[in-house]
Amino acid sequence: MKPEGTQVVVAAARLGYMLSQMPTILLIDDFDLAVETGRDYFEASGFRVLTASGGKEGLELLRREKVDAILTDYEMPEMTGLEVAARAKQLKPSVPVVIYSGSAERIDSPFVAAWLMKTKQMNEVRLKIEELISPAIPAIP
Repeated sequence: MKPEGTQVVVAAARLGYMLSQMPTILLIDDFDLAVETGRDYFEASGFRVLTASGGKEGLELLRREKVDAILTDYEMPEMTGLEVAARAKQLKPSVPVVIYSGSAERIDSPFVAAWLMKTKQMNEVRLKIEELISPAIPAIP
């Protein structure tokens, strides 16, 4: 039987490995409830979720962290979702950006992989992100 301290170290190593295998979403929104709801939903769906309350904070997280996809609001005070997308593509060109907006305005941009309305169900948003980040991740209905 292993000493108790060793079991804790092994459990922590397993948890670290499992977290490193989870796809990571960077969720950017200036509305706290949207951030909390999105974080809870995506974590329950098996994602690691990084959150930011604005574009500058989100881009700083993108610089420091491994991110598989960005889900951002469009209308935010310090910069729009399109500005976030353009700057994100300069930092990490392979990371898809999904704009999730309550605004009816839709602007085509080479920096945006998908534009979804906030009226969409979260499972539809998750399916789109899964489709964008890897064909190897099975879609779960």
